[in-house]
Amino acid sequence: MGAEGVVKGRNRPINLGRYAVSPGRRLAAYSMDIIENRIGILRDVAQAAAERGGDILYLHLQVSEGGEGTIFLILDATESALDFEELVEELNEIEGVGNVDLILPVREGLLIDTLNFPAYVGDRRVAIMRDVLLRSAKDELTKRIGPEAADALLYNIGFEMGLGAGEDHKKIARSVGIEDPKDVLELVTVPLFKTLGYGEAELRLSRQGGEIRLYRNIECEVAGVAGRASCSLIRGMWAGVLTSVLGREVSVEEVRCMAAGDGYCELKVVQRA
Repeated sequence: MGAEGVVKGRNRPINLGRYAVSPGRRLAAYSMDIIENRIGILRDVAQAAAERGGDILYLHLQVSEGGEGTIFLILDATESALDFEELVEELNEIEGVGNVDLILPVREGLLIDTLNFPAYVGDRRVAIMRDVLLRSAKDELTKRIGPEAADALLYNIGFEMGLGAGEDHKKIARSVGIEDPKDVLELVTVPLFKTLGYGEAELRLSRQGGEIRLYRNIECEVAGVAGRASCSLIRGMWAGVLTSVLGREVSVEEVRCMAAGDGYCELKVVQRA
């Protein structure tokens, strides 16, 4: 089975944050229910905002198979006299749109969406950890127990995380008829590793082991050039997910690391009998 859905050689950064920090700007957000999805509903919402002088900074649409869903958008109305309350009424008149909630800034230029909660990816709840939090956690752990102990602890935590991820990946794969372990890894694990923000992975496996090359690995990017390998959490995650999907114990060793000055991270995979 090929990887028809995998796009190679192109990346577009995506902003997942439902907040805006624009000092001195006049901001507002709208969250509306879609009670009946139809072709053109998103166009009509965007047009209503634009005709009143709203500059759309962020827009998110999600629709279920039943045709219900939500539209969320953040507007900058600094250059217009847009009445935020009047726009609520106009959005309510659009065919297919149900309840419309207006979210105002907590301070001028600072808008944070606290209405749409909790967050999900697929059917799994998520909490987004920004890079500054990961960096702070790793730095403090290393300071408290030393680099070797911190690496060992992070690897084991990552391994348990990977075991859970592997079971989830197999479940996703089975739902669309993917059964072969290597196809699960190629068509589910590797793409999810990227879409969830961990990095880009190239996986080459054989019966004895293999290698994983990682690019834009978040764990190493937050570490900067540390002069030593710093992929302990991600390395453990790959060991765990491979163990789960392949059904045999796998160990992963790091042979190259961006944090040590290499151009990419490379993990050596050893499959144990």
